[in-house]
Amino acid sequence: MAYRDDTLCGIFHSQALSLGDGVPFLMGKFDDEGEPFPDYRCLTWAAVRSEVIDLARGLIALKVGRADKVAIFSESRPRWVIADQAIQACGAVGVPVYPTVSLDELAYMVENSGARVVIASTAEKAHALKKA
Repeated sequence: MAYRDDTLCGIFHSQALSLGDGVPFLMGKFDDEGEPFPDYRCLTWAAVRSEVIDLARGLIALKVGRADKVAIFSESRPRWVIADQAIQACGAVGVPVYPTVSLDELAYMVENSGARVVIASTAEKAHALKKA
């Protein structure tokens, strides 16, 4: 993956390549599927970079590109960071949507942001998007 070292995206990838699997990067109470879990778990720089690249490839397959907008409808969690980095890797712009907005606010924000794609953190949030 090509990136510039003077961007947030480039700094992330350089750091991940430098630190690899030996250093934790993100920590949270989640299981292997990203679902809430009672115990803390760490993801290394290399593991996060791998997930970022996988998600970026998926976004590119959806034809997301430079300056396109992608909304992130999620709580603060490690996968929010992964989604944001994947969006940047595509050259797109992340549009954060607060996780507790009303259906009317959600509909307004998604429609008026120009988002081509919305990444939802849970099935419940995906269903809310359908209703909005």
